[in-house]
Amino acid sequence: MHGRFGALDAATGTELWQLRLAKLREHNSILPMVTTEEHCIVITAGMVLCAEPRTGRMKWEKNLFFTDRLDTEQASILYRDGTIFVAMCMHVCALDLEG
Repeated sequence: MHGRFGALDAATGTELWQLRLAKLREHNSILPMVTTEEHCIVITAGMVLCAEPRTGRMKWEKNLFFTDRLDTEQASILYRDGTIFVAMCMHVCALDLEG
C-alpha cells in the first residue's frame, strides 16, 4: 500500500479506513499485524503503531529502533494476555497493550 496501512470489509472488500505514515514510505518492510477488538498493531522499520480497528484512529506509536538506515527489516509480533511481544533488530521487547 506504499506508505499506508488500513482495513477492508471482510465480506465486500470495501476499504474501511487507511492511515498514511511517512515512516512506511521509506522502508521495504513486511508489516506483521495483530488485531484485537480494541487494537490494530503493526510494526515497521523499528516502529510499533497502534490504531483503533473500527475507525483507524491512531492510539499510540512507539519508536523502538527507528532509523533512516534501517533499509529492510522483517519483524515478528505476538499478543498474549494484554502484552505485545516484538522481535526486531536483533532485540525482543514486551509492551503493555495500552502503549
